[in-house]
Amino acid sequence: MIDIQSAVIRILYGAQLEAVARDSGLSRKILAAGYSRFMAAAKRTIKSEKQEKAITCVRAGREFGHVGKTLSIRKSTVAAWWDDFLNAGRDGLFSATGRLIVIGGGSATGKTTLLNLMRKSRDVNVRRVRKYTTRAARSDEDDIVSMEEATDADHDYVYAWNNNRYGIKARDIRDIISSGETGAVIITPIATVREIKRHFGGLCLYFYMFRGEGFAREQQMRIRQLVEGADRDKLLELLQELDTRAGDLRSIWRNYIENIAFIDHVILNITSEKDALTQVRNIMRAHKGMGPRCRKCHVGKSTFGRRATVFLVAGGPGSGKHTLVEAVKTLGRRRIAVVEKKTEREKQADDGDEIKCIERIDEEECSVTYRYNNRRYGVNTQEMWTTVEAGKAQLLITNMNVMPFFIRMFGPLAVCLYLFRTRNPQDIYENAMTKGMTDSAAKYRAKRASDVHQEYIRNVALIEHVLLNTGNRDDLASQMLNLVDHYDS
Repeated sequence: MIDIQSAVIRILYGAQLEAVARDSGLSRKILAAGYSRFMAAAKRTIKSEKQEKAITCVRAGREFGHVGKTLSIRKSTVAAWWDDFLNAGRDGLFSATGRLIVIGGGSATGKTTLLNLMRKSRDVNVRRVRKYTTRAARSDEDDIVSMEEATDADHDYVYAWNNNRYGIKARDIRDIISSGETGAVIITPIATVREIKRHFGGLCLYFYMFRGEGFAREQQMRIRQLVEGADRDKLLELLQELDTRAGDLRSIWRNYIENIAFIDHVILNITSEKDALTQVRNIMRAHKGMGPRCRKCHVGKSTFGRRATVFLVAGGPGSGKHTLVEAVKTLGRRRIAVVEKKTEREKQADDGDEIKCIERIDEEECSVTYRYNNRRYGVNTQEMWTTVEAGKAQLLITNMNVMPFFIRMFGPLAVCLYLFRTRNPQDIYENAMTKGMTDSAAKYRAKRASDVHQEYIRNVALIEHVLLNTGNRDDLASQMLNLVDHYDS
């Protein structure tokens, strides 16, 4: 199986539609419509007759150097034209077509609730993909069709979860996509999501739901209710269920760390169901070209290949930025460098060595300066470019308001990350007080954390990966280094 993007590009290079449809398993209707959208968007990048000739020659299989020599232009110019042509085509392919949203994550993170909200929302407007299973429906709004047995013969994707078997038919997904609609389905095992993505490629978006301690709090409430009601049998049944799910949660968490680069978007279900739906809405608007451009559906590997990546990390107070920097310096210092920042503010208790507090920033030394929270910061981007040319990845702690500036500067080398740790405002306030902050400073810090979370909701399509800080330093470092491995490969 090949995904639709690869299939369309094969047609671009001259492969027959029927042959590509047979190899990919996608219908001729989906491929023909996708190729039409691709070409309509890609052709808009052509501004001259010479550029059109260059694109035609590359499609015919000629080398960039040969085309450049024939047309008396630089090889790099031909490569840049081809990059623009492909990127515009990909944007067109994914901006006006049906697609599939797969929702994953741990137990009690709000997956079913989110799916039902998406179905009822006019501007998201999804159709539920039928999922067949051996378990009974929990409610009328459950996303399953109960049956005695889910077999490999009857379904294209079959998996087991919580002692039940589930099956999904590729035909059901194709029918929704080919009609130009968006389908949605809940799937927990990442291996199954990989199989579906291998088939549908960029038309499949994987949303990972994260709720922090939501499952534990919910089950504690259930246990308390059963204890108060003295229902011993139900209590023992629940404890057995919790033991099984605790193992599943550990497995899910390890899978998140190992597959962080595979996940398209993380939905942080922290404050309210409405905020979770708003994140989905903002992502879908970006993928359809109606809002800020989604980095996931635009940035791809350049024709020249990727050099060292510049990771831009934003996070609120108490999210663990200092912990991340120290972990990277200890475990990944040979593979990733931490960018030094200068600032005119006073030194804070959780500042790392990468932050240099000075009286006045020298603009000749710091080629980029910006203001954040009424404080001035400076970064030497010339040193950053030197590190890029040396082939070493970099980590720059910044904020979401400044990220677009560095994206314009470093282009596809820039990767946007959000560092998140589940802490309520009261926890952040108390933690700040223990570090010796004043009452007003601690309250501002707690409020700022809430503000940063709202910034994430507004800019969720900009963020390519989320680093989840559960308090384990090694887990945080593993997520970061797995991303370094992914972009170095």
